[in-house]
Amino acid sequence: MVPTDHGRVHALVGQGQGDLGTLVLIHGLSASASSYRNTIEHLLPHVSQIILPDLLGHGLSEAPSLGMNGHRVVRSMVQAVDQLSPQPAVVFGNSLGGYLSLRMAQVRPQRVRGVFVSSPAGAPMDPSQASAFSERFRLGDLRDGLRLVEMGFASPPRARLIYALGARKQFSSESVIQLVSSMDARDMFGPDDLKDLAMPITFAWGREERVLLEQHRLFFDTHLPAHASRIQPEGWGHSPASEVPEDLANHLVAFMDSIRS
Repeated sequence: MVPTDHGRVHALVGQGQGDLGTLVLIHGLSASASSYRNTIEHLLPHVSQIILPDLLGHGLSEAPSLGMNGHRVVRSMVQAVDQLSPQPAVVFGNSLGGYLSLRMAQVRPQRVRGVFVSSPAGAPMDPSQASAFSERFRLGDLRDGLRLVEMGFASPPRARLIYALGARKQFSSESVIQLVSSMDARDMFGPDDLKDLAMPITFAWGREERVLLEQHRLFFDTHLPAHASRIQPEGWGHSPASEVPEDLANHLVAFMDSIRS
């Protein structure tokens, strides 16, 4: 448990057997560090250390006493990683975790050796678009949970009913509801926010992505710096750690190896 300005952040820290340095894995909305449980085994032989924080109000991390919002989640994540990783790290994030990874690269560029994001959140939308999009995450009944699960996976999982029940529970938590409700245009990236990122970047957008919108992909494709690698892996939906953990790990290891100092 790591203290931050907005509450204690829980993290899993594992020592690897490799020499590729420290890797921070940041999960998405309503998930937790354990979302990467099937990916870790493929990474530990290659990296020196893995750090898996729970976002504020997620997993075992505390919820802020003043309520959840994007600023508090970003600040607490940056402060937690500052304490957990004394040396610069490679940061990976998916969905909301991708948003946080890019924000961390903005505010702590000297602490981020490289950024790998998959289907990052945070592309701007006008108010009507944002309102309609947020409805995807309001799961009123089991059918809504099934709809979100089927959008999130490249191929519907056999246990989709169990996933749907879990999604309904997670998205009905007070912390998630507060965070989704609080996010507005001020939290989103602007065209100039990403252009000056100088570290190595890989931007992945799975060919089976259906949770986020094509306009979101186009925003990042357009505004990430020219040196950023852009890939669209086959078989990746919204959450590759859940569907293709070994393939995700292989991409991460290749990225870290390519920027080995």
